[in-house]
Amino acid sequence: MPHAQTKSDTSASPRNLAAFLDVLVSPTLQPADRINIEGVTGCGIEGEGKVALAIEDGRLREAHDRLSPNYTLEWTTDLYWEYLSGANPNQPGTLLGAIENAKAAHPDRAIDSVLIGQEGRGHKFYVQVTFVDSVWGPEPPTDEHPEQEG
Repeated sequence: MPHAQTKSDTSASPRNLAAFLDVLVSPTLQPADRINIEGVTGCGIEGEGKVALAIEDGRLREAHDRLSPNYTLEWTTDLYWEYLSGANPNQPGTLLGAIENAKAAHPDRAIDSVLIGQEGRGHKFYVQVTFVDSVWGPEPPTDEHPEQEG
């Protein structure tokens, strides 16, 4: 799944990250109705910034449909991603290696954001890198299973 990302401001007035996330994971929802957020990044989230999320595989459309009445979502698959390797990817240099790989794959593109996530409930961690010129659109991707990473 780690090939798609959505971003949005958190303004349903006033900006409120907890209210935004509650739409997906509210404790009032049945457990099967809660949508897992596998990764997150952002800056200035309750100011002028945006929050970016990686949503669990198979639930992009559902997340979009829940959030879009009150939030303006943007989606992209125009990003670099890779699984973080090793038994314990939380080691010095792991992120640097992923960034070097992203820059090698896209040498002429400037990095905009970096998201680290965990796929599903397993122990597979990944990194997503979006670029300043990444193409974002209003609808979630329909292909949630890319053939190769990067």
